Amino acid sequence: FQSCDEAVLMPEIAAPEYRDAVRELVARREIHAILSLSDPDVAALASLREELSARGVSCFFPPPAIARIGFD
Repeated sequence: FQSCDEAVLMPEIAAPEYRDAVRELVARREIHAILSLSDPDVAALASLREELSARGVSCFFPPPAIARIGFD
């Protein structure tokens, strides 16, 4: 985490408010990139990939179809 500016406590990945929390955090903190290595997190973030990319966020996780294949 040496390259991170700060750590943020987020709702659990399975929580209904997780995706909205990601959207809000990206907007509020002007986040430029998201990287996750956790399968459940990647699966949740994949559904936001197109939207986040449109906001200029570099998404270091696969699109939904690929995430579903890798989520085992």
